[in-house]
Amino acid sequence: MAEKNPTNKWTVFPSPGFSRRDFLIKASLMGVTGLWTLEALATPAEVEFSPEIKGDYSGAREDARVLNSSLALEHMLVAFYEHACKSILFKAANQRLAERFLGHHKLHRDMLMKLITRLGGVPTNPLARYDLESFKSERDLIKSLVDLESLSSYNYAQNMPLLKNPLLILNASQILGAEAWHTAAWRMSLGENPAPTALLQ
Repeated sequence: MAEKNPTNKWTVFPSPGFSRRDFLIKASLMGVTGLWTLEALATPAEVEFSPEIKGDYSGAREDARVLNSSLALEHMLVAFYEHACKSILFKAANQRLAERFLGHHKLHRDMLMKLITRLGGVPTNPLARYDLESFKSERDLIKSLVDLESLSSYNYAQNMPLLKNPLLILNASQILGAEAWHTAAWRMSLGENPAPTALLQ
């Protein structure tokens, strides 16, 4: 069973049987297990979406507007990951990781769309076309993924103080954590420090 939090009906922890302790143990083995551990970090999440979040409070429409800025980035990330997964640049392990992270972003996108609708807003649509560049190497492709994941993390960090609903703030922090995991995993695949600073930059 996924770890439950009685104050939060939108729980985003890997399952089954994947606790915080399991994550810490596997993370501590990172230097030994390499890409196997990166894939372990990408274990699919069991997610419960709360129907209790509704637009019946002051500031709901503003919350919907704030979430729409994050949704726009999730649309872009989905498009970029789909583009990346179709390339022939990824090695097998990184291909599996990209496909797993694509699933995460599709989940984030769908949840944000549901939340925005419940708050009385209109979810922003993806662009008809994204300017997706061609890459000459796997390393260049992964560097772009690091940049995009970092941008998304920063967006959630900037938006959290603007949200009125405490549950939405918690939900945004959970997605931010997933984006940070993605960034760390890609940095490790490049042989870089997965956590170069103590605070999110």
